[in-house]
Amino acid sequence: MEPKKIKAKAMGIVVRNRNEILAALGFDPKKNEHFGRIIGGHIEFGETSRDTIQREFLEELGTKLENLTFIKVIENIFQYKGEPGHEIIFLYKGDLVDKNLYEKDEINMLDKDVKITWISLDDIKVGKIKLYPEFDYEELLKV
Repeated sequence: MEPKKIKAKAMGIVVRNRNEILAALGFDPKKNEHFGRIIGGHIEFGETSRDTIQREFLEELGTKLENLTFIKVIENIFQYKGEPGHEIIFLYKGDLVDKNLYEKDEINMLDKDVKITWISLDDIKVGKIKLYPEFDYEELLKV
């Protein structure tokens, strides 16, 4: 059995209409839970978290981010499909360079068979859908 490892990741928050967050859709059959996960991925050896977030958005959406701002580091310990996970996430906020993507309600991820959509804070608050990693997105988006 492979030893469990902590994974370093960079993830980006992109906002539309001041209350919707761009997220990949997923399903955990063990929890019977539909969820959203903000866009991002693993930091490669020798790569900065800032470079990672740009690479991930380019690979997954075909665009980079502008106005990129570092928010904070989050430690995320979780269960997915019955398996434990542990991540250290460098969280950023930014704007899509390709403005046409803001007009689309659903986007196909380029490198996987995954749908990307906009999840409203209202849907998160009422428990209609979970957004991972768990974070106070509402506080972040206050103006």
